[in-house]
Amino acid sequence: YDEDVFRRWAQSADKKTGESLNRPLLVREGRQATLKVNFGKDLLSILHEVKCLKKDFPQREIPEEAKDIFKSFNDFRNYNNSLDQTVSLYNYLKLNTTKQEYDLIKEELFELDEKLHHAEETLNWNSPNIWNYIEGIRRTVDHLVKRVRAAQENISLIQKEISVWESQPLFQRISDPKQEPFLDMKNLEEAKKKRTEELKLASFRIQVILEENCKLFKANVGEASKLYWENYLNNLDEIVANGVLKAVAVSLGYLVDESDKKKDVKPLLQATMELCEPNIIFKPSLDLDIHNNFYDICLGIIDDIFNMGSLVKRVAQASGDANYLKICHAHPELNSLKDQFINNVKQVMDMANTKKDTFLEYSYLWKESRHDTMYFFLNFARELTQEELKLLDEDESLVKKQDPTLSQFKKQIDKYEGVYDIVKEIETTKIFNNWFKTDIEPFKISLMNNVKKWSYLFKRHLMDYVKDSLDDLNNFIEEADEGLMTQVHEGDYKSLIKVMKYLQLVKEKQSNADSMFDPLKDIMDLLRNYGMEIPQESIVLLKELPEKWANTKRLTVSAKQQVAPLQGMEIGKLKNRIEEYSKEEKKFREEFKTERYYNFDCKSPYEYLAKANSEIKVLEEQVDDLQTQAVLFEVEVPDYPMIKQCRKENKLLKQLWDYVFLVRTSIDEWKTTPWCDIDVENMDMECKKFSKDLRGMDKDMRNWNVYTGLESTVRNMITSLRACGELQNPSIRERHWFQLVQATKVQFIM
Repeated sequence: YDEDVFRRWAQSADKKTGESLNRPLLVREGRQATLKVNFGKDLLSILHEVKCLKKDFPQREIPEEAKDIFKSFNDFRNYNNSLDQTVSLYNYLKLNTTKQEYDLIKEELFELDEKLHHAEETLNWNSPNIWNYIEGIRRTVDHLVKRVRAAQENISLIQKEISVWESQPLFQRISDPKQEPFLDMKNLEEAKKKRTEELKLASFRIQVILEENCKLFKANVGEASKLYWENYLNNLDEIVANGVLKAVAVSLGYLVDESDKKKDVKPLLQATMELCEPNIIFKPSLDLDIHNNFYDICLGIIDDIFNMGSLVKRVAQASGDANYLKICHAHPELNSLKDQFINNVKQVMDMANTKKDTFLEYSYLWKESRHDTMYFFLNFARELTQEELKLLDEDESLVKKQDPTLSQFKKQIDKYEGVYDIVKEIETTKIFNNWFKTDIEPFKISLMNNVKKWSYLFKRHLMDYVKDSLDDLNNFIEEADEGLMTQVHEGDYKSLIKVMKYLQLVKEKQSNADSMFDPLKDIMDLLRNYGMEIPQESIVLLKELPEKWANTKRLTVSAKQQVAPLQGMEIGKLKNRIEEYSKEEKKFREEFKTERYYNFDCKSPYEYLAKANSEIKVLEEQVDDLQTQAVLFEVEVPDYPMIKQCRKENKLLKQLWDYVFLVRTSIDEWKTTPWCDIDVENMDMECKKFSKDLRGMDKDMRNWNVYTGLESTVRNMITSLRACGELQNPSIRERHWFQLVQATKVQFIM
């Protein structure tokens, strides 16, 4: 049986080896015309079988043809290994290159295919001396594949560079767990700078890689290769563009997702509400009219994201664009993400501004003047109507004044204390749409301070009133006691006046001082209820002053008894001085009316008026002194109307003489005007204005010679100007001037 099997094997081996050795080295297969090594499986199995027979059955006689083939076993193995490598490399070029890459190596593949034609058609496994051919083909394909793979690895590096931008948003939340995870606004510039450096470095690397790939593909050889290289760049440009678009999309998508009210997100951005009188503001501002507002900041963030496209140099130079910015701005999905974020921003801005407007009901706390409010309260004890305010502007006396009561003070204080309790409950933060936080606390603190200022305004007034009232009374008592205890002797007029003065002052003060202590105690009790600390000095004074005041009143009784005899003697002397003054007043009045300044031809009116003013002042001081003493001694003093009339006429004369010199100066200036330059119309208007001003002056002036003289001067000037106007008529001839000379008997030359 063994012999029969061996015999059949030997017969088939001869036949199979003959067929296998006559096959071509390589064959094509498939639509893509890939290569395949055409080394027969039968021949390979026979070689292995011969090897086994030689080893295990050395006594067997192997067929000569199989023995001869086995002698070339190592050659066939080398051929097969080399061709396997060639096929694998060649098929890689066919199957693992893009169209653009394939086009760039098309010419080299064509040349390679021509070399491979022999292996496919003419050469077989029996062909002699084929090793150099086979190995040469392998080296050629290997060199080409290495270049292609190097270029492909370069493209992978570019994609790796791009993938870094795609995975990480440009701006992110604060990562520090100790801080609220807002968008990291403090480090925006740092993040932008870092990404800018990364993108510029990546752009530089891409350009370096492109230059290297250009050499690897020999793209600078021939017009066809230049065209294919341009297509290759366009394909790579699309890869880089997609990377840039994804980087922008990731950053925009991050903002959109983190500002989506439908998602359970933490606040991303915030604004602080503050009181910047007279307005409530946000920082950053939510007012679109304010420079660098919140909306502008968000737009700036978006612009920074889009500007990533401007940092990468365009791969396809034929596009005409220097970078990818235009592509980013034109991309519909990116614009959609941008619009979504902007709409989210606008929504929270509107909501926050609406919330802000709810606090305008408290605007009176910082817009109304505390000074004015206190003025009206202290003078009228109420809020005035618009009609009363108009009357007040015209004449303050038209509105009835009224002092506020302590209960009205309490009502005002309680009003603001109530407002304070309400303001205290205002929330310190408000979150809109889950992602936008407003910090209201700074505004709330300012508002509470404002309320307290109003409340304190009334408390402070009451406190000052108590302190000032007690201090004033205490100072008055000390001063009055000293004055009332002054010893007055006969003929000591100065000491008598001093005592009389303090008697009068105590009398005037008594009504108010007697009734002031209980109200002051009530005010102190009220202030204590509001937590105000009363100065210890005021507490002591309120306790001691009633007794001190009673003592002062007792001193007035003693002082009256002491000065009563001397007072009667001085009253007689005072009446004599009053009578003497009346005579002096009458005499001065008569002399005043005869002075030169009433006459229009007075040469130095101001000198006389100044002298009269000094004399009037001396007389007025004497009147004041008499009236002061008359009050102390309870003697009636005349009103002395003649001195008042002199004072009035002195002022009127000064006013009238000022106008006299104004008119004279104007007329003197007109008299120097050349005939042809006389502006009759303008001068006439000025004179009419003078005349109108004169009629508007005090009626007491009209009988004075200086007034009638001025009035006559103005009237005569108007008449003269009328004549000048007629003489300026173009129809005037020389004979008319001759007639004028004869009529006026004045010689002149025109």
